[in-house]
Amino acid sequence: MATSELGDSLTKPHQLSETAQAEIARAFWNAKVEIRGRNSTLYFNHYCAQCYHFNHRTEGRTGVKTHNDVILVAQDINQGLARTEIVKKRASDPADPEEIQQWNHAVDLVARLMCMLDVGHPSLGGHSVHPEGEFIPWTDGSLAGLIASLPHFQRSDSLDGSQLTFTAHKLDTVAGLHVVWTTNLAHHLLLRGEDEVLIFNQVWFLKSLACSKSPCLFPEGLVEETLRTLALLFGSQPSNKIRRWYNRLLRLQYGEISSDGMTDDCIFECGPVYRDIGEYRYWQKRLDVLEKRYRDRPSVSLKQLWNDRRDGIQWYFLWVSLGLTVFFGFVQSVEGALQVYKAFNE
Repeated sequence: MATSELGDSLTKPHQLSETAQAEIARAFWNAKVEIRGRNSTLYFNHYCAQCYHFNHRTEGRTGVKTHNDVILVAQDINQGLARTEIVKKRASDPADPEEIQQWNHAVDLVARLMCMLDVGHPSLGGHSVHPEGEFIPWTDGSLAGLIASLPHFQRSDSLDGSQLTFTAHKLDTVAGLHVVWTTNLAHHLLLRGEDEVLIFNQVWFLKSLACSKSPCLFPEGLVEETLRTLALLFGSQPSNKIRRWYNRLLRLQYGEISSDGMTDDCIFECGPVYRDIGEYRYWQKRLDVLEKRYRDRPSVSLKQLWNDRRDGIQWYFLWVSLGLTVFFGFVQSVEGALQVYKAFNE
């Protein structure tokens, strides 16, 4: 049963209650999900921000004005209706081009919220971090059909035998690839420029899709494999050092959030770690690119050299040599000082 909160205007940028969050999750993905502590905070902060900015940019001239309106469009999408059918069904006057445009923008918004892809024009709510401002046009057909046709989510041939040796922390501290969070699943594991890697960290969203009782909007196995990539990147038993590093990354991109809203540990609960690249079909090519970048990129700072254990023997001899150099340099300095002191006294 819907809560009265779902009738609130989308212009209110407040956080939704756990009951309202559960209702939206049920409508979006037919999933009975667990709302506990901070586990859904990242997703619903994004949800509320998208709704608020969408209403602001459309100046309220839109078909979806409340959370209940969003849910109604989501139900149409889940029924497999084509985009044009949804717009005609919801528009009070299908012959009015202005109203049709308003509903087209509204359908794009709901699609973005349901699948975490930059569907529609980015000026109306899509916040892509990709430098080219990439967005996914959806003109007709069902949303599931659109997603299935995307080149981002095509399966690759197996590369059995190759092992993935990196983690997100190693990419950052050893290879100098700074982690940047993205809310666009299509950009997960992409390199941006020479020193940034995009990572999709909406774990609660992925787990909600994984426990859906309805056919998933995404190709079979993609959601589960995405969770495996996060397990590969962040592990399941992080040290305090890794937790501090992760929380620092969250604060750098999202800022300080009241009630510790951004310090959830969901990303460390993505299951066992699989390092055989053959376990990954959808994300295989991007993982292979990251592995090559991690192995080939030299360390350029003292901090990176200290953290760089890719070649354990080389690392050992490097620091032993450096230590001996410093030691003998110190001894020579002491000897020189003693000689000067002796000569001065004589």
